[in-house]
Order: sequence, then C-alpha cells, then structure tokens
Amino acid sequence: MSLRLRLIVSIMAVMLAAIALSAGSVVLNGRRQVHTELNSALTVSQASVASSLALVSESINQLQIADKRVRTFNDSRSIDAALIAADGHILERSIPYVPKAPAPTWLVHLLDPALAPVSFPLRDPSNRSATMVLRAVALNESSEVWANITNDGLFVLL
Repeated sequence: MSLRLRLIVSIMAVMLAAIALSAGSVVLNGRRQVHTELNSALTVSQASVASSLALVSESINQLQIADKRVRTFNDSRSIDAALIAADGHILERSIPYVPKAPAPTWLVHLLDPALAPVSFPLRDPSNRSATMVLRAVALNESSEVWANITNDGLFVLL
C-alpha cells in the first residue's frame, strides 16, 4: 500500500472514529436531557393533580373532576393523561401535542427513559371506581434532540 493511500485510510479512520464518538455523545446527552425534562414534567403534573384531587371532598364526584382534569393535559408536550374505568376501557384521554418535525421513531425509542406512569385511584358517590393515569411522552423532547442533531449535521456538512 502506498504512503498516500495509507494516509487517506488513516484520515478516514480518524474521521469515522470522531463521528462515532460524537454520535455517542449526542445520544448520551440526549437521553439525559429527555429524562430530566420528562421526570420534571411528570413530577409537577403529579403534584398538580394530587393537590387538585385533595381539595375535592368525598361527596363530590371525583370521576367528573378527573375527567375535566384529564382535558387540561390536551396539547401537553410531555404528559399523556387518561381516565381508565375499572374494567380497563378508556373514559377520557388527553390529546397530545405533535411537533411539526417529529423525530424518527427509532430515536424516540432510543431516548425514551421509560418512566413509570403515575396512577390516582378514584371513586364517585355511587362507588364506581376508575384510575387517572399520567404517562411521560418522549416525542416532543426527542424531536428537540433530533432538531439539534440535524442542525449540527448541516453545520458540519456546510
């Protein structure tokens, strides 16, 4: 192999290694960013719902309050709320925010911290039961990371 070819191969190997390290760094930082954002959103939402349900007296229909409360999560960027009947069917579900340029599904799965959902058991005066469930949704935060990746990629290419 000529010296020129060895030099070209060496430079390509260094460039590929740099790209691999950069990609690993982006994924690790992205996972940390998504985890921090979603954990914070879930904690704040949990406290908000818990305090609003604590203000409701036993005689008031908690299911009606929870039904309205679920709708307050419409267009939420990080939280999906649902009111689930005792038999498992969904009584009400929030409508999630969908970013204009969503991240690819593989990236959303890669960055999703899979936080445990938060549940609030509920009863109404007639003793019907249901559960309000809050789940962290990684699509919006992953889309922000994706935007950063594409912007950085364009910068490097140009």
